[in-house]
Amino acid sequence: MRKLLLFLLVMVISAAALLAQSPQKMSYQAVVRNANNSLVTNQNVSVQITILQGSESGTPVYKETHTTTTNPNGLMTVNVGEGTPVTGNFANINWGNGPFFLKSEIDPQGGFNYSITGIQQLLSVPYALYASQAGNVPAFAIIPTDSGYVISITEAGSAPQAFFLRQGTPGPQGPQGEPGNNGADGNGIASIAKTGEAGNVDTYTITFTNGTTSTFTVTNGVNGANGQDGQDGQDGQDGNGIASIAKTGEVGNVDTYTITFTNGTTSTFTVTNGVNGATGQDGQNGQNGRGIVNITGPSRNGLYDTYTIHYTDTTVSYFVVTNGAAGNNGTDGNGIASVAKTGEVGNVDTYTITFTNGSTSTFTVTNGVNGTNGTNGQDGQDGQDGQDGNGIVSIAKTGEAGLLLLPTRMATVMLLSKSERSVGWPKTCAAPSMLTAAPSPPIFLMELVQ
Repeated sequence: MRKLLLFLLVMVISAAALLAQSPQKMSYQAVVRNANNSLVTNQNVSVQITILQGSESGTPVYKETHTTTTNPNGLMTVNVGEGTPVTGNFANINWGNGPFFLKSEIDPQGGFNYSITGIQQLLSVPYALYASQAGNVPAFAIIPTDSGYVISITEAGSAPQAFFLRQGTPGPQGPQGEPGNNGADGNGIASIAKTGEAGNVDTYTITFTNGTTSTFTVTNGVNGANGQDGQDGQDGQDGNGIASIAKTGEVGNVDTYTITFTNGTTSTFTVTNGVNGATGQDGQNGQNGRGIVNITGPSRNGLYDTYTIHYTDTTVSYFVVTNGAAGNNGTDGNGIASVAKTGEVGNVDTYTITFTNGSTSTFTVTNGVNGTNGTNGQDGQDGQDGQDGNGIVSIAKTGEAGLLLLPTRMATVMLLSKSERSVGWPKTCAAPSMLTAAPSPPIFLMELVQ
């Protein structure tokens, strides 16, 4: 077990005799430092105590273990004799058959890897324990009180005797002594540097803190002569390397692999795959995401529009959109000024579109064939008789004045009765029977007014 630094602060071994009885324990304290020479503070440490008889490597007569905690200064305290015994009995140690040594082993991590070791000889104080074993040696104790000291002496087979020593009144304080002279300044080493080299001799200079220097030399050993070359060894046999490794079989969870060597030989081995592990527990749910509730805006300021993003956790953020400058006006469009029917051939009509810029375009529409005439409707009821007409009773020549010239085409004069006029002829009714065949000369319709 490697021996590291163990700094013993103090070892206190107390033995008090009261009524011929000595406590079977010793107090042990130590400051614990780790391998980096740093204090091990406020930490659980494990301690193993061994009592050695005869020498530092003598016979172990007692061994025990402790678990304790260091204080903020790295100090730990145990009572030897009150630990967990490993070997021996502390009360049965024959302290008169010394010398004895106390070996301490410490694990600063609180386990059983004791990496810090120290050995300390037990001097005169522990032998107070021997007084409880020697029948002819009186045991005594000194007990301090507020007004003095009580000294208890107990001899074997006798009752204890007590003596009181009263503390006298303190004398006046003496005058302060003269200050001592300042000590001489120490002269430490400030640096050591290599300052010269001559062959195999190096020169070093020590610079002290008071500015003085000192030099020393180091003679390096001469390099030895090179040894003679050894004889060439015999050629070794050709090696048999691995050419390939391939999986050549599988049975359940056992895979077979074949090794092919460079000399053509083969060898096989199997690999047993482990059973699939159990499925791990589901991980904890992640934190709730931060989504967008809505985006409001914009709040316009010149070319800049500000929008507000509202999140599900009630927080908000903003972003700004810079609008581009207004573009130039586009060219004027060419709209339709009018659409008119400009031609008809059979059932095909021609239409002309006139645009706002004065240009035109034509298109044709082919009309469908007229449908068959519908069935004639029923005859309407006879109308009421009209009032009696005022006809011509007679026409007589009652005068003459020269010749009446008629046009070369005779005109036919028709008189319409009131009943014929009432039906709206000639617009919607059939012509009188006398006009079924239109005469050559023009017809003058005369309405007789009653």
